[in-house]
Amino acid sequence: MLSPLLYLLISRVFVLGQDLSIPTGWRSPNSSRSWNERVQIAQALLDTMIPMYDATSGRLNNLTYGQNGHMLSSIALHDLVSGNQDNNVIVSNWLGANAAALSRGSGVLMSPAKHCTSWALAAMNAYRAYGRDLFLSTATAVWNQINDGCVITADDATKGSHPIKTVTLPAQCNGTSVVGGVFLYGTNPTNLWVNVDTIGAFMTLSSLLLEATGNGTYSDSAGQSFQFIRSHLYDGNIIRDRIDLATCTQMDLQSSNSGFVIEGLSVYVNTTSNGPASDLLKDLIPSAMKFAQWTGSDGIVFENDNAFETANKGTYIRGLHEAWSRLDKNSDLAKLIQSYVIVQYNALLDLAKSPNNNFYSMSWGGPQATRLLPSGQYFAASVLNSGLAMTDNSTTGFVSTYESPLSTSEPPTSSGKPTPTMDISAARHHISTGLIVGATLGGLALVTILILIPLCLIRSGRKARVRSILDTRGMHPYLDRRWSARIAEGEAIPYPLLLSTMAPSGSLPFRDKAHPVLPPPANPPDHQENSEQDSIPELLNQLNRAMAHGRSMNIVTSGSTAGSSISAPPEYNHVVL
Repeated sequence: MLSPLLYLLISRVFVLGQDLSIPTGWRSPNSSRSWNERVQIAQALLDTMIPMYDATSGRLNNLTYGQNGHMLSSIALHDLVSGNQDNNVIVSNWLGANAAALSRGSGVLMSPAKHCTSWALAAMNAYRAYGRDLFLSTATAVWNQINDGCVITADDATKGSHPIKTVTLPAQCNGTSVVGGVFLYGTNPTNLWVNVDTIGAFMTLSSLLLEATGNGTYSDSAGQSFQFIRSHLYDGNIIRDRIDLATCTQMDLQSSNSGFVIEGLSVYVNTTSNGPASDLLKDLIPSAMKFAQWTGSDGIVFENDNAFETANKGTYIRGLHEAWSRLDKNSDLAKLIQSYVIVQYNALLDLAKSPNNNFYSMSWGGPQATRLLPSGQYFAASVLNSGLAMTDNSTTGFVSTYESPLSTSEPPTSSGKPTPTMDISAARHHISTGLIVGATLGGLALVTILILIPLCLIRSGRKARVRSILDTRGMHPYLDRRWSARIAEGEAIPYPLLLSTMAPSGSLPFRDKAHPVLPPPANPPDHQENSEQDSIPELLNQLNRAMAHGRSMNIVTSGSTAGSSISAPPEYNHVVL
């Protein structure tokens, strides 16, 4: 079945004759590197950045607050694409160190709102990678803060004022409503700038929340963001950086602007089948990739080679990857995107990477890095993630760990990695008697282990287990310190642990709005905190029934490979960090 995004884009590209050819001058648009090599390359870059994490400040001090959020997204998305959980702990602690401030809105009003949207996207991408509801709560909390504090409503436009602004707000710019705009600055009461790094990221956040929850509130929000972007920030070819609503003038442009819009619209169109949004997307994607202001004749992105603070070309590539992940990989548009991204991937490895270290230059076309620059690593991370996914004949992409309530296509057959092809027809005829005996003995041993493990866990004591988890890598857990202490004493975590309970509320000039209600867990545990003893007989009954019916007992563990058929037994005294 064609996804809504693919169907709409194919129909419109065919009708309007969009040029989706791959320019012959593009440098090295293909790669023969293996999947394992690409995983190692991408993780090696992250391993140079993660040690820079400062537990005291809760961030990488070499990057801005907003760039920390985008870097965190890159780390989580690496695990999502690779299917690994290698960076789960650092992502959890990194988010946790900033969750309280984000939840009470201090970031929204104390810094550009685009910084907070970057952190909300990091939380959402962590939710996609690891499936923890607390990450979804973080993203929801930030969405509520921005929606309440910085979005222009129809009532604002009618009254000509906004709660956080002291100057007159125009109802229209150039004959089109300003409803749906998201202010860049919350602390400057006279600044009326709306920029794409804020509203585009907010549209992406709304679309991902819509996809995850099915809540129509997020659909309305994403739709309003799209209408504003199309009316005020799209010049018919490319996305402009911002508009000043005080003068109704557009200003500047950079690749990240188009990247945010491509990213958000890819999710929005895929979940809503919005025709006008698809029209803009199918025009914008090829235009952005062939835009001479940041793409050279060799296809290499040269923007911001020496201007780290002004933009993020890595976010631009991340947006293209999001679009590619939702397209049929045999479509001309997907092939164009893949060729373009692989050009950047090969340029990084051939021209920008230091010969003997995992250091990358800010300039993807060279010269090679001579030392570790956080800026170079920051830009390169998204490219290496995308290059990891876009292996030859790959059908993998950003496949979330949760199943969207809006999904209209068949579930993916891959766990985030290319599935090896294996012919098992001949092997079935060569099963020896020794193998059967060995399998039987192994099965009996496994049953014994499964009975002993829960008993050992019960006797080991809650405190020792919790402390061993909380002490991982010596970092603070993704919980408020008050909850950490109470958990160590054996108290259960309530669900959901709303972020508003983790910090005192601030006196913010936000409107009193109804917020989307966070849904209950998709798969609530079938055992309660005090039902450990009662679960053991039921577990034995399940094992006996499985053996009676001759089912295999492949247990899924953290180190297991794809293809396991029965999940591990319920965990006891389990603490979700």
